[in-house]
Amino acid sequence: MVAGDGAGPQATVLAEDAGWPLFAEPSSGAFARPGATKVSLNAIPAYRLLLDTPVAQHISRVITFGRPTLSRPVTALLNRPDVEVIHVARPGEAGPPRVHQRLEGRVDASETCVHPDWLRIWQHAGAAAEQILDSAGSDSAGVKPSHAQQLSPLRVAELAVQACRAEDAMVVAASNAVRDLDLVAHRLPPGVPVWANRGLAGIDGTIGTAIGVAVGMRRRTRVLAGDLAFLHDVGSLSVPQMERAAVPAVQIIVLNDDGGGIFELLEPAGQVPGFGRDTFERFFGTPHGNGIGALCAGFAVPHVVVRDEDGLRAQLARPPAGVSVVEVGLDRRFRRRQAARLQGAVRTRLRAQA
Repeated sequence: MVAGDGAGPQATVLAEDAGWPLFAEPSSGAFARPGATKVSLNAIPAYRLLLDTPVAQHISRVITFGRPTLSRPVTALLNRPDVEVIHVARPGEAGPPRVHQRLEGRVDASETCVHPDWLRIWQHAGAAAEQILDSAGSDSAGVKPSHAQQLSPLRVAELAVQACRAEDAMVVAASNAVRDLDLVAHRLPPGVPVWANRGLAGIDGTIGTAIGVAVGMRRRTRVLAGDLAFLHDVGSLSVPQMERAAVPAVQIIVLNDDGGGIFELLEPAGQVPGFGRDTFERFFGTPHGNGIGALCAGFAVPHVVVRDEDGLRAQLARPPAGVSVVEVGLDRRFRRRQAARLQGAVRTRLRAQA
């Protein structure tokens, strides 16, 4: 089962009742049953890293909830000619582009039949991928950042998740931020809502969305955003003076890699003949060189730069009242290497266990 954005806990209930593995996106709201104190055992960690391994070859049917638009591996799965796609829809919801059957209302799990070991196979694969993620900062994992960069984007997302309490909320920006969170979102305490602006203009409005969530839900809110998403909505830092007291703590963690880090993972950053690094930087990387701290100062918003894990932990432990910004400097050229080595490590581990 694939639970996309806005799927809701009904996806969790069906997956558990039917004994299906559950691939839940960060903003799916499908990590636990209503009232549960623990994440569902059916929710498979780092599921997208498993879709390029032999275990995924045995998938023949996918049930979808919500809007599963986040990752290329899931899109590829839903487009496989040997996979039947059934979408459980809300009224008026179309579902993925390629759907064989569309259902509305409650789905009866008693009418389904799966091999009794199917869920266990995916749980073991997910556990193996999670071990790789846990060791992602070590030399043995092959995905350690350079000595000049003490934090990886994935580690920043994980520390932000660890800092959340059950009464908090999280808002995550589009592009790399939500994809980093996708690998660790299952570690959030049940009850923490995750909001993500998706769709054509998903990069816009992240800061304003976070302030609205914090005020509307009366929750301390963590925001995970890249530098471009932050810059796109920097005007939302201008909270009217008479309204600032009404804003709970909104801590914005800016992963600043000075440009479009998402493109480091796409085709233009690869070995394209005649397409050099200078051309890539001009049209895709688009380094801006803007000072995040100077912008924050102009809006009278507290700002701090952290350079290592201890510094980030300290800031996450004590977010000030109102809106504040924690900036983490990153090297986006590390992105492609990390993603390839992480995927390769998972693939190798699962082949060895087969």
